[in-house]
Amino acid sequence: MVLKGAEPITCRPGELLSPIDFNAAEEKLKSKTMHEPSRRAISWCLYPKVIEDFLEHREEYADISQMETHVFFMGMRPAK
Repeated sequence: MVLKGAEPITCRPGELLSPIDFNAAEEKLKSKTMHEPSRRAISWCLYPKVIEDFLEHREEYADISQMETHVFFMGMRPAK
Protein backbone atom coordinates (compact mmCIF):
# COMPACT_ATOMS: atom_id res chain seq x y z
CA MET A 1 0.00 0.00 0.00
CA VAL A 2 2.77 2.43 0.92
CA LEU A 3 4.83 1.72 -2.21
CA LYS A 4 1.80 2.04 -4.51
CA GLY A 5 3.10 -0.63 -6.88
CA ALA A 6 6.76 0.50 -6.87
CA GLU A 7 9.46 -2.09 -6.33
CA PRO A 8 10.94 -2.13 -2.80
CA ILE A 9 14.62 -1.34 -2.32
CA THR A 10 16.46 -4.50 -1.33
CA CYS A 11 19.91 -2.97 -0.75
CA ARG A 12 21.30 -0.23 1.45
CA PRO A 13 19.92 3.07 0.06
CA GLY A 14 23.41 4.62 0.15
CA GLU A 15 24.54 2.11 -2.46
CA LEU A 16 22.24 3.82 -4.96
CA LEU A 17 23.94 7.22 -4.58
CA SER A 18 26.57 8.45 -7.00
CA PRO A 19 30.14 8.63 -5.67
CA ILE A 20 31.11 12.03 -4.26
CA ASP A 21 34.50 13.71 -4.19
CA PHE A 22 34.52 15.19 -0.66
CA ASN A 23 37.72 17.14 -1.36
CA ALA A 24 35.99 18.91 -4.24
CA ALA A 25 32.95 19.54 -2.03
CA GLU A 26 35.17 21.12 0.65
CA GLU A 27 36.84 23.33 -1.96
CA LYS A 28 33.46 24.50 -3.23
CA LEU A 29 32.34 25.28 0.33
CA LYS A 30 35.55 27.24 1.01
CA SER A 31 34.48 29.67 -1.71
CA LYS A 32 31.12 30.19 0.03
CA THR A 33 32.23 30.72 3.62
CA MET A 34 35.04 32.06 5.72
CA HIS A 35 34.61 29.19 8.18
CA GLU A 36 36.35 25.83 7.85
CA PRO A 37 33.97 23.73 5.73
CA SER A 38 35.12 20.19 6.58
CA ARG A 39 32.38 19.60 9.15
CA ARG A 40 29.69 20.68 6.70
CA ALA A 41 30.88 18.94 3.53
CA ILE A 42 28.70 15.85 4.01
CA SER A 43 25.66 17.93 4.92
CA TRP A 44 26.22 20.10 1.85
CA CYS A 45 26.43 17.03 -0.38
CA LEU A 46 23.09 15.80 0.96
CA TYR A 47 21.29 19.15 1.38
CA PRO A 48 23.11 21.82 -0.65
CA LYS A 49 20.36 24.47 -0.55
CA VAL A 50 19.86 24.13 3.21
CA ILE A 51 23.59 24.49 3.95
CA GLU A 52 23.99 27.41 1.52
CA ASP A 53 21.05 29.20 3.16
CA PHE A 54 22.58 28.51 6.59
CA LEU A 55 25.95 29.91 5.51
CA GLU A 56 24.34 33.02 4.01
CA HIS A 57 22.38 33.60 7.23
CA ARG A 58 25.51 33.13 9.33
CA GLU A 59 27.47 35.50 7.10
CA GLU A 60 24.78 38.19 7.44
CA TYR A 61 23.87 37.79 11.13
CA ALA A 62 26.93 35.99 12.63
CA ASP A 63 26.64 32.92 14.85
CA ILE A 64 23.36 33.17 16.75
CA SER A 65 23.47 29.63 18.15
CA GLN A 66 24.20 30.90 21.67
CA MET A 67 21.47 33.54 21.64
CA GLU A 68 18.78 32.98 24.23
CA THR A 69 15.37 32.06 22.86
CA HIS A 70 13.50 35.07 24.23
CA VAL A 71 16.05 37.44 22.67
CA PHE A 72 15.74 35.68 19.31
CA PHE A 73 11.95 35.94 19.28
CA MET A 74 11.30 39.16 21.21
CA GLY A 75 14.46 41.19 20.68
CA MET A 76 16.60 42.87 23.29
CA ARG A 77 15.23 45.32 25.84
CA PRO A 78 16.04 48.95 25.02
CA ALA A 79 18.59 50.66 27.26
CA LYS A 80 17.12 52.93 29.94
